[in-house]
Amino acid sequence: MYLGEFTPGKTIVRRFNSHKADGTPIALAGTPAISVYKNSTTESTSGVTLTVDYDSRTGMNHVAIDTSADGTFYAAGNDFDIVITTGTVDSISVVGMVVGSFSLSNRAGIRPTVADRTLDVSSGGEAGLDWANVGTPGSTVSLSATTVGTATAVTTVNGLAANVITATSIAADAITAAKIADGAIDAATFANNSITANAIAADAITAAKIAADAITSAKIANDAITAAKIATDAITAAKIENGAIDAATFAAGAINNAAIASDAISNSKIAIGAITSDRFGLNAITAPAIAAGAITSAKFDTGAINAAAIDTGAITSDKFAAGAINAAALATDAANEIRDAVWAQAMSELASVPGVTDTVLAAIQWLFLTARNKITQTSTTQLLRNNADSATIGTSTVSDDGTTFTRGKFA
Repeated sequence: MYLGEFTPGKTIVRRFNSHKADGTPIALAGTPAISVYKNSTTESTSGVTLTVDYDSRTGMNHVAIDTSADGTFYAAGNDFDIVITTGTVDSISVVGMVVGSFSLSNRAGIRPTVADRTLDVSSGGEAGLDWANVGTPGSTVSLSATTVGTATAVTTVNGLAANVITATSIAADAITAAKIADGAIDAATFANNSITANAIAADAITAAKIAADAITSAKIANDAITAAKIATDAITAAKIENGAIDAATFAAGAINNAAIASDAISNSKIAIGAITSDRFGLNAITAPAIAAGAITSAKFDTGAINAAAIDTGAITSDKFAAGAINAAALATDAANEIRDAVWAQAMSELASVPGVTDTVLAAIQWLFLTARNKITQTSTTQLLRNNADSATIGTSTVSDDGTTFTRGKFA
């Protein structure tokens, strides 16, 4: 049992009972003794008085600990345990039993500078305040909910603390265009770099807070907005509302080759899936809309276009205009590349007879082998041998009844 927090010099009293297993009170016997442990390590009996069967009550034990008996042991800032070091109950040893604990000025809390002094509390529960005894009186004190009467002396205000004036501390519509004189705020009003991204609250500037036509090309000086004046990652997809930028946003011819910096558009600057067919209007991309030479192999990363990058069914015959692919549409060496890809393929010798639904290449290889390789025949069997004459590729049965010669299917 924790008895509480005390100041050094006090006398701590603890009463506890001793009883049989069935609850019947019984005296603490066996020459009982009590010790006090400080911080569970140091033991002392200084100032400890144990009275067994206190006030002639069997089983009621009274312990009094005078902490003024040893100022070194009972020092402030420590915890103490009251422990039975000798004794039995109903012939059973109770040595080591903790019967209570306390602390001396070792818990956080409000304590009087002078011990035992009380706090002046009004009938309404308010604590009295001594203006002559305020901690750090030279520090800034916030009186945000206090009405201050007439002051006899006001010191000079040299400045306001950081974040004293915020959006939440200013009433709605306290600052409007009508309340600011024309020309009162201009570039010269602000120190260099006083307005930065970190100085503007999230959502402080939104479309709803800007009047229609408040920002137009006529109101922006030439070269006022350049790449050098925009922080890295200041404009990202996450910072632009869906549909905020569409074709109607730009004047005719506003975006052309001259208006786009070199490498302004690259794979690394376009999120995966950012450009899909549903982002373009019907017939938005046509041959007249693409400048000559706009699409060349040099403008695609190696491997940028492969089978995985093309949706299933994305390329079908109906996606090409009649006559879109003809001799004029093929580069000079395109036919040579097609020839090399088809006819310059190296053949490998067949090990068995190709099936009826096998590839055209396998069929051509079979015709080649039957015309070139060794063939042996008996009165009943014809064999097609491999190039090394070490194995049979195919076997066919043959027969002749004097009228009809028959060669069976190779297998």
